[in-house]
Amino acid sequence: LEIHTAETLQDAELFLKKMKCQVVISDLRLTGTVGNEGFAILRMVKQNNSRTKVILVTAYGNSEIKDQAFKMGASFYLEKPVLADDLRKAMRSLGV
Repeated sequence: LEIHTAETLQDAELFLKKMKCQVVISDLRLTGTVGNEGFAILRMVKQNNSRTKVILVTAYGNSEIKDQAFKMGASFYLEKPVLADDLRKAMRSLGV
């Protein structure tokens, strides 16, 4: 596996414009407790390459956020704390 990281929405945007990824793992909130940049990343991914899979992770989840994530095309929605085994299972089910 080759892993790349981005700390801001802008960094993620620049990277996603240049690279095609098999899977993107994104936190819902990149900045503080009211952000939802993960949805912006999910939207970008699906607009640029609809076959890229997205795993959305959050510590601030609820059923509305989960429903919205899946409606926007997320392959998995995981609530923190995320166990390594759960992430491994999600990645395997996506063929990674």
